Amino acid sequence: MFEPLDAITRASYRTFASLPGGTLIDDGEIFAVMNEVPLPFFNGVATTRMRDGARIAEVHEWYRARRRGFRWWVTPDSTPAGLDSLLEAHGFRHAYDSLGMTADLAKLKAVKPSELQIKRVRDLEEMTVWADILTSVFKLTDADRQAWLDAFEALGFGDESKWAHFTGYLFNQPVGIATVMTDGDIAGIYDVATVPAARGRGAGSTLTLHALQLARDLGARHAALQSSEMGESVYRSIGFVPGPTLRLYDWRPQ
Repeated sequence: MFEPLDAITRASYRTFASLPGGTLIDDGEIFAVMNEVPLPFFNGVATTRMRDGARIAEVHEWYRARRRGFRWWVTPDSTPAGLDSLLEAHGFRHAYDSLGMTADLAKLKAVKPSELQIKRVRDLEEMTVWADILTSVFKLTDADRQAWLDAFEALGFGDESKWAHFTGYLFNQPVGIATVMTDGDIAGIYDVATVPAARGRGAGSTLTLHALQLARDLGARHAALQSSEMGESVYRSIGFVPGPTLRLYDWRPQ
């Protein structure tokens, strides 16, 4: 796994351990986080370095006993071999595969000028606009929307927070969002989304580049993200290069 991909996932999970009820496992075999946020995005296993699959049931029970849905990432260097098959045997669902991509922030490429006006989210009211776009694009429930708002409000909107969110506007209408998490010399891009009516106008690349420029100003030198098939060309256009394919498994309580 590309080092920035592994590092940024661990860094983001460390921030999730600060959420209400947060607990982190980091024992050399498992790196995982659990908290009270009822969303798999904020709960899960980032890296696995086990000799065999004996601990899968133990980790599963840790989340199951608290009725907490969670993710389990499988990367090319996860061990044991065949981890994906072992997870499926324990009742995990293969959610999707995504392409890991990384960028050297000193080599970001300019994008064509855009009419997009970008505003950083600074309070809960502005975050609700961001969340409205997330909900619309990804077809979230009202309960999921509220959970996203609660989690990011807890992580903070000020300069002291590792997380920064941006909303893009066309003709005063919010049309796109992006989020960046910066930790030392690495940054991660999340939740890039554009409403259908505004696609094809450079909103995604402009928002991503704007978020990365903040990370670079804060001292980051490398960035990582997980791309959908549709987003790969957008990220390539601003300097990201493809890496390994990451497999995501999840479990949710009935």
